[in-house]
Amino acid sequence: MTTTIAKVLGTAPVAAVLGIAWLAVDLVERLNCYRRARRESAQLLGLGERDLRDIGISRVDAIREAGRSAWTACRGSSLRAMNRGRPQL
Repeated sequence: MTTTIAKVLGTAPVAAVLGIAWLAVDLVERLNCYRRARRESAQLLGLGERDLRDIGISRVDAIREAGRSAWTACRGSSLRAMNRGRPQL
């Protein structure tokens, strides 16, 4: 279908559609990352002292980590890795 559109309309509309598609993928990935970070923070706060000791952190560390903004946690490598494959428009 993209080939047909490119033949009929040229490459500009195809580039615009691809750009919009990547924006949508980025948005969905960021929202999923935000939800995952919030869920993991809640799970971390729900751990008992023994569980925290098993993973090697203290209650203070768990509270500090859970208090971080989910958006800062989502600036990680998974989004950058995904964008590496993004075509340059």
